[in-house]
Amino acid sequence: MKKVFFLFFFITASLFASAFDEGVKLYEGGKYKDAIKVLLKEINHKENKFYSLIYIAKSYKELGEYRKALVYYRKAAKLNKSLHIVYNDMALVYKALNNSKKREYYLKKAVSAKSDFGLGYYNLANFYLETKKFKKAINNYNKAAQYLTDNNIKAKIYVGLGNAYQSMNMFSDAVLNYEKSLKLDKSNSKVYWNLGVLYFNNRDYKNALKNFHSFVKINSTFPDAYYYIGNCYRAMSDYGFMEKNYKLTLKYNPSHINALHGLAEYYALKNNKKEMIKYLKKLFYVDKKYKRIIINEKIFKKFKNDKEFKELLK
Repeated sequence: MKKVFFLFFFITASLFASAFDEGVKLYEGGKYKDAIKVLLKEINHKENKFYSLIYIAKSYKELGEYRKALVYYRKAAKLNKSLHIVYNDMALVYKALNNSKKREYYLKKAVSAKSDFGLGYYNLANFYLETKKFKKAINNYNKAAQYLTDNNIKAKIYVGLGNAYQSMNMFSDAVLNYEKSLKLDKSNSKVYWNLGVLYFNNRDYKNALKNFHSFVKINSTFPDAYYYIGNCYRAMSDYGFMEKNYKLTLKYNPSHINALHGLAEYYALKNNKKEMIKYLKKLFYVDKKYKRIIINEKIFKKFKNDKEFKELLK
C-alpha cells in the first residue's frame, strides 16, 4: 500500500512540475497568453504557487496589461516569500506606467527586504540617474557593484557611474569608470563616444581621436563621429584629415550644417573660391539663416567685393 501511495505522490508531483515548466517555457518563448493559461492552473498547487504568480504577472507585463500584472504581484507578495523579487518586478511595472513615485518606493522596499540584493541597487541607481539625483545614483551603483559579480552587469554599473560623474562635471572619475567598463566590455560604442566627448571638451585631442576611431569601428555610418574627428584634426592643425572627415560626415548626412560650414571656412582660408561657393550653396539650401552669419564672419570678409559671393548672399 505504501509503495502505491509513494508512486502516486511521485507521479502527481512530476505532473505539477512539468506543467509549471511548460508555463515557464511558454513565457520564455514569448507566448504570454498561453503561459498564463497554463500557470493559472498551477496557482492552486503550493509547490509552484509563488513562481506561477510571478510568471503570470510577468506575462501580463509583457502584454502591456500592467494593472493585471500588479494584481498578481500583490498576490505573490501575500505569500511573504522572496519579497525582493516581487518588489523589484513591481517597480519595473511602475516604470512602464511612468509612475516615478511608486517605482522608487518599491525599489527601496526591494533592497530593504534583502540588503544584499545587487540588482535592486542597480535598478535604484538607474532610477536616480534618470531623475538626475547623481549622488544617490553613485551610492547605489557602488552598492550594486559589491553584490553583483557578472561581468556584463558590472560593465553596465561602471557605465552608469561614468554617466553620473560626467553629469556632475567630474572628469577624472567619469573617465576612470568608463575605462573600467571597457575592460569588461569592449563592444559598447556609447562608452567610446562619451570618452571621446569628454577628452575633446578637455582638449585632449589624441585620446579623443582614439575613442572616436574606436566608436566608428562599431558604428561606421554615424555622421557626428566623423565631424568630431574632423574637429580634433582641426584643433591639431591637421587640415587635410579635417577635410577628409568633414566630407565623411556629409557622406552619411549631406545636410550636416556644421560640416558644410566647416568646409566652406576651410576653402575660404585656402582661397579656393570655387569649393567655398559650392559648400556655401549647400549650406544656404539647408538653412538660409546662415547667410546672416557668413556675412559677419571674418574669414569671408576678403570675398565681400566678389560678384559671385555677393550674389549668393542676396
